[in-house]
Amino acid sequence: MNQSNIILAKIKKNSHRVLYRKYSSNIKYVMMVLSVFIITAFLPKQPRFRYEFEKGEIWKNKDLVSPFSFAILKTSTQIDLDRKEALDNILPIYTLNTDLLREVEEAYSGEFDVKWHASGLADNEKEAYKTASVNLLHTVYTKGIIALNVKQLKGNKNYDFSLVQNNVSKIMNSADVFTVQSALEYYKNTFTSVSLKVKDLVLTLIEDHLRANIVFDEKMTL
Repeated sequence: MNQSNIILAKIKKNSHRVLYRKYSSNIKYVMMVLSVFIITAFLPKQPRFRYEFEKGEIWKNKDLVSPFSFAILKTSTQIDLDRKEALDNILPIYTLNTDLLREVEEAYSGEFDVKWHASGLADNEKEAYKTASVNLLHTVYTKGIIALNVKQLKGNKNYDFSLVQNNVSKIMNSADVFTVQSALEYYKNTFTSVSLKVKDLVLTLIEDHLRANIVFDEKMTL
C-alpha cells in the first residue's frame, strides 16, 4: 500500500512535466499569439491623415505647420539650377535721372549759340532752329533713353526691366524707350531744315550731348 502511494505521489509530482512535454508545441503557439495580441494592443496606432486633398487641386484646408524645423537637403546641381532660375526671373532695376534733361539742355543751348555764330549762319533764324531742336530734345527725354546692359540682353534684342521713379516702380521693355543710337536716328528723321549746314550743326551737337537718363542700378537689382 505504501509503495502504491509513493508511485502515485511521484506521478502527481511529475504530471506538469508530462503535460508540458506533451503539449509544448501548442503552448508555444498560444504564447506567440498572446504576445502578438499584447504588442498590437499597446503599441500606438498609425495616425490617420484627417484632411482631404486631390492631386492637381488647391489646398482647401488651413495651413499645416510643422512643430519643428527640418532641413531640405539639395544637391549642388539642384542648388545651382535654383540659383540660375532665380536670377533669370529677377527683373533688372533701372532708375530715372530726372535732372539730366536740364543739364543736357543747358549744355546744348550754350554750345548751340557758340557754334551758330562760328558757322556764320543768319542770326534771325537761330532762335527758331534752337527752339525746334530743344523741343525734340524734350520729346526724346520724356520717352526716355536707356543704357542697355549687355548681360541683360542674353542674346535678345530687347528685355523687360523695372523702372523706379520717385520710389514707384513700373515694368517696361527696352523697346518702349530710346537708346542713344535710336534717339539720334529719331533726330535725323524728324528734325527738318532747308539748310544742310544747319541740320549738320544740330545733329553734331545732339550727338555730342545725348546721354542715357534710364540707368541700370546694380545695387537695387541684387
